[in-house]
Amino acid sequence: MVRGEHVAAAHLAGDPDAEEAVDRLARWTALGVANLIGTVDPAVVVLGGGVLDDLGADLCRRVAAAVPAFLMGAGHRPAVPVVPARLGGSAAALGAAL
Repeated sequence: MVRGEHVAAAHLAGDPDAEEAVDRLARWTALGVANLIGTVDPAVVVLGGGVLDDLGADLCRRVAAAVPAFLMGAGHRPAVPVVPARLGGSAAALGAAL
């Protein structure tokens, strides 16, 4: 079974198939983020999960770059920062434990 961490490691090693998979992940994530921005107009979007432990800043940059293609009126509103969760893949578990 191929998991996110396997794709992340291959991407960081320069594998072109992994690069395509990360690009596809970023575009699909950007679609969801654009819908979120259009619905609730957040000041910042924080992405979490295990794959961000390896791809955090790079994936967030790709998502932020792709959001305007999906966001109605993107040229007439300020960009919303997309950042990795400070706690990485453990963010949800730690939040639930509190």
